[in-house]
Amino acid sequence: MKKTIFILNIDNYEPEITKLTYPLIEHYAKKIQSEVVYITERKFINYPVVFEKFQIYELSKVYPSDWYIYIDSDVLIHPEFFDLTDYISKNEVLIDWNNVSSMRFRTDKYFLRDGRNIAVPNWFNIVSDWCLDFWNPFVDISLDEIYDNIFPLIREDHYDPKHRIDDYLVSRNVSKYGLKISTLHDVYRKIFGHTKLEYISHVTGDKQFKINFIKHKYSDWEIEKFFLKY
Repeated sequence: MKKTIFILNIDNYEPEITKLTYPLIEHYAKKIQSEVVYITERKFINYPVVFEKFQIYELSKVYPSDWYIYIDSDVLIHPEFFDLTDYISKNEVLIDWNNVSSMRFRTDKYFLRDGRNIAVPNWFNIVSDWCLDFWNPFVDISLDEIYDNIFPLIREDHYDPKHRIDDYLVSRNVSKYGLKISTLHDVYRKIFGHTKLEYISHVTGDKQFKINFIKHKYSDWEIEKFFLKY
């Protein structure tokens, strides 16, 4: 099956970070036989930059595939990570985990009608060509309404509602279109019987915090040793 990985990188996002993360993402792409597409141009000028992820809805026509994988530029992929599309169905969307919508967002008729209380952490996900409404960019409420519907968490020192607009809107699309959901933990349980695994790693915070975290993972995962072998 054909796969495409999308990565958002507007205005040359943090080269000190991407020089560490991109080689691992590109290795993963080669391993699972996926094309890599970098989203580098603004199309939705009136929206925050994270909304550019929703270009995937139209880009899917340019890069027709069975599976579309989105990965944030600051995500680390372990070299031994496997092809997740072998373990999910095309009628479901794979997300990291459910962050619980009523904790993060003001719920509306779509969330309430759906009833599953799903909030998507939108830094890594997989959708098939059957489930592209996950990335539907049609917005039927104003930006001010969207920002008002997003609430901070205590652990989010860097909180900015503009930075969470993509989380909110893909979560709303999951409810609006009744998309089925599977999580990384579901896959881990299916394969290994437990979830105490770390094949993918992501942390929020300022630039230096992320760099320090990634370098620590490089050491912990012996990444430099791996690339010397590879």
